[in-house]
Amino acid sequence: MSDKSRVFFERFRLKLLFGFIGLVVLVVFGFIFHIFGNRSAEYVDQQVEGTTMGTIYSIRVHNFPKHEDWDNFVLEIQKRLDQVEQKMSLFKSDSEISRFNMSESLDWIPVSSDVAEIVRVAIEVSNISGGAFDITVAPIVEFWGFGVERKRRSVDEIKREIDKVKSNIGYDKLEVQLNPPALKKSVPELKIDLSAIAKGYAVDVVSRFCAESGLGNYMIEIGGEIGCRGNKGAGNDWRVGIESPVIIPRGDWGGIYQVVVIGNQCMATSGGNRNFHVIEGRYYSHLIDPRTSLPCQSYDENDLVTEEQLGSVSVLDKNCTRADALATALFVLGVTEGVKFANEHGIQASFLVRKNNKIHEIVSDSFYNSAKKLQSR
Repeated sequence: MSDKSRVFFERFRLKLLFGFIGLVVLVVFGFIFHIFGNRSAEYVDQQVEGTTMGTIYSIRVHNFPKHEDWDNFVLEIQKRLDQVEQKMSLFKSDSEISRFNMSESLDWIPVSSDVAEIVRVAIEVSNISGGAFDITVAPIVEFWGFGVERKRRSVDEIKREIDKVKSNIGYDKLEVQLNPPALKKSVPELKIDLSAIAKGYAVDVVSRFCAESGLGNYMIEIGGEIGCRGNKGAGNDWRVGIESPVIIPRGDWGGIYQVVVIGNQCMATSGGNRNFHVIEGRYYSHLIDPRTSLPCQSYDENDLVTEEQLGSVSVLDKNCTRADALATALFVLGVTEGVKFANEHGIQASFLVRKNNKIHEIVSDSFYNSAKKLQSR
């Protein structure tokens, strides 16, 4: 073959090679564009609000698959929330909890695995907090007018009635087993109230369903208890507001004191600024100290101006059920004892303290290890 022929074929071979490489590059970039460039067409952000357990819930999802049925997804969430309420509500006479409370049997009483699990967590928190959290305080809550009856009584009448039932109260009189799920009481009159922990459990139930559905970016809020996973898009974190714990009528809004990022965690808040009674000129918080059978806080108008008072406690945890119970326990313990307890047990907690509607924050050692403050008053 002549030199001219060799040059011709070499150039032809190089053209073929470069042409093939160019084709491969186009195919690869086309594939990348198909996957990422059309992502916005395949996913959509969704949000739903509804009611459950006498409160409002909100669920926001980033990157919900467009080919999935969002309406059916919402129905499945509502179904799960309705199931939790049906099992745990004191306001439903046929709920598992109501049936357990009405029973005077001292034998094991079968319950669902949901009820057994939430009671297990409740007893665990009762044990470590020395009874600052106790779901058997239901009769006392009722006497103070925060239960199902909502009956108003004088303070003297309340204290007389409480003395009659103190022997029937105490988490040490309640047992739980998980397999098979069942509860057992050691006194026939024992009753339980899950209102201080059920919303946190509902957040965990919905979060599990979202994860099982293949979702990785969502925020769930049920009556102030929150669960976050992933982000809300463009790498932006979900932002969580902690309400300012000023004294307001129930159902009103006190505004946001602080905005934080909590990552892939849950946050539960306990406070007495929304739900209270005024009896004989004094404010009484709905949060009852099981150790004394008295509301955690009682004060008059002058006390609100002259004395520092704990407004709310927010707790971060991977499990919203546990966070919900711990927030109540820490509020009952108060600032000094509560911060010490939180530090001893590695609990991530923020205490908002008020005086004359001016707020300041006290936190446990680990709270801002995982939370990030974005803004505060």
